[in-house]
Amino acid sequence: MEVDNSTDVMQALAMIGAVITRGVPTSDLLAKLQEFAKVYHHPHANEHGQTFISVKTNQATPGLVGFSAEPLPLHTDRASLPEPPNLLINVVRERGPANQGIPQLYNFQQFLDICDLEDLEQLNRSSILNSLTGDKQAILFRNEEVLKCRFRIDTPWTTDLTRDLREKLRHSMDDNTFHLTELRNNDGYVILNDMWLHGRTQIGRTGTIRVVERTLLRINPQLRSHIPSLTK
Repeated sequence: MEVDNSTDVMQALAMIGAVITRGVPTSDLLAKLQEFAKVYHHPHANEHGQTFISVKTNQATPGLVGFSAEPLPLHTDRASLPEPPNLLINVVRERGPANQGIPQLYNFQQFLDICDLEDLEQLNRSSILNSLTGDKQAILFRNEEVLKCRFRIDTPWTTDLTRDLREKLRHSMDDNTFHLTELRNNDGYVILNDMWLHGRTQIGRTGTIRVVERTLLRINPQLRSHIPSLTK
């Protein structure tokens, strides 16, 4: 769903957990979203909670793929935390060259829908591991009776999913990932970070001007149970 004002964002999130915004600056989105969510300060964020993501290097260093020219695999943010922030705003500040750095979105429910009982049992036992910090967290988890997911496989994260499940997930991502090719400056998206994965395609090289403004929030726990969540 697409909206061009901050008032409709909540309605769209309540339907599918994701919304494309057109020409709505982060400040307007926050004015509405902070009625039911609190800004989470990422380690890379400024004092207001915003992180400006641009190309700093051609090749990624572990944990900083987003600041490189390399493709950023589909993932959820802050996946190593026991309870990651569950709302993500990304707004394009400088679009960059056409056909580079195209944002991608994937609903993890698409994967759950094709998993049989044996797959789900295996998935319930599966985790992601940050090899730098040693943090290990379950891919599927619950909080306030809400089923959530976390996922990340770019270095230094790995997963212990079976080969069959990795292949099934890869095929689902290939078939069901949204490629947001039409985003312009001040366009962006708001997604539930515990339900939707995001990423982007290859950018150019160092010096390519492409800037995305990221803000993470934590939704009031009592309200989160009234917004769409994963089912299995």
